[in-house]
Amino acid sequence: MAQDRAELIFVAGPQQGERSLLMSATVVVGRHPSCDIQITEHTVSREQVRFQLTPHGWIVGSIASSPIRINGKRYKAGQQIILDTGDILGVGLETEILFVAQGDDVDAALAEMREMHPQFADFIAGAAPRAPAAPAAPAPPAPPTAALPGLPTTPPPLTPGQSMPDMPELEQDEEEALADELAEAEKARKAKVRKYAIGFGIYGTLLLVFLAAMSMRPTDEETGPTLLPPRLSDREIEKILTAKLKIPPRDIIADQTLRDARRAFDDFPQVPGAMYRAVKYFKMYLVHSHRTKEGFASPKDNKLYSDAQEELVWAVTRAYRRGWAHTKNEDWNAALRDFQYVQRMLPVNEEPLPDPKNKLFLNVRRYIMYIRSKTAKKDTGRF
Repeated sequence: MAQDRAELIFVAGPQQGERSLLMSATVVVGRHPSCDIQITEHTVSREQVRFQLTPHGWIVGSIASSPIRINGKRYKAGQQIILDTGDILGVGLETEILFVAQGDDVDAALAEMREMHPQFADFIAGAAPRAPAAPAAPAPPAPPTAALPGLPTTPPPLTPGQSMPDMPELEQDEEEALADELAEAEKARKAKVRKYAIGFGIYGTLLLVFLAAMSMRPTDEETGPTLLPPRLSDREIEKILTAKLKIPPRDIIADQTLRDARRAFDDFPQVPGAMYRAVKYFKMYLVHSHRTKEGFASPKDNKLYSDAQEELVWAVTRAYRRGWAHTKNEDWNAALRDFQYVQRMLPVNEEPLPDPKNKLFLNVRRYIMYIRSKTAKKDTGRF
């Protein structure tokens, strides 16, 4: 029977048999209770998938560090896919979800799915290979350069023993005329030099005045930025927080960094910045133990690292989003609380490996200065 809303049908995994309608134009699916549709499988991220209704239909994309599957093909975060009835969305290790668009018959879609895909484990949608790019055509040879009419040609070189031909002597009047022309040319050259010297002098003076004025101007550190700082996207935040370390390995401290990482993980959430420290120490261990490619030897440590990264990205992104929304709504107190929370989550200046130029931390600091400048102006206006 056809229906007026798109529907998700769980066809494999812990929730097999459950059905959910997409009730709004944007639907977030994940493990966290705040999601519009909650998934119980423990390997699914807190916020895993976002569905959005567009003029072209429903599109879906991963909003977590882990990829999703559409008809067996993996898609990373940031990739958007238009869904059609019969497409099967895979998340986590076991969960498979059948998508049925609004206006299509659910029973017919289920019947077709059972006929085409009785088992999902071996199902991988084939994709047509891309044709190789055609080789670039060689550039045509440049046309031969022809001598321009009316211009003198270069004389042939002198042969050994041949001297330069004699030049005709100038008459007295011609000599005087030539001397006058040379004097006029020299006078014009000196006038041109004086003109350029005056121009450069004026430019240099103005430049010095401008630089002096800029040096006296208050900086952002003193007054806060006057313009709203740029907003970082969820993807940019995740990329900053999960970037690999570029440091030389030191085998002697590998085991110590792993112990520090586990200890920092246990400190969360009581100690601010614990997740950032745990992720940093885990990254250091991978470098110092020469395991950046294969990962941790212990599955438990591998899961701790994955959970630490996911928790850090999720908590920071969520607070940053809230702070940005409060800033746009000019709810300065709420915005300040959110951005200060992000700042406490990112102890980037701590040893070892301080990162004072961290793009995310600097962006958050600019927002805090911007908000404080707004509240200061508001308080000043009361008197």
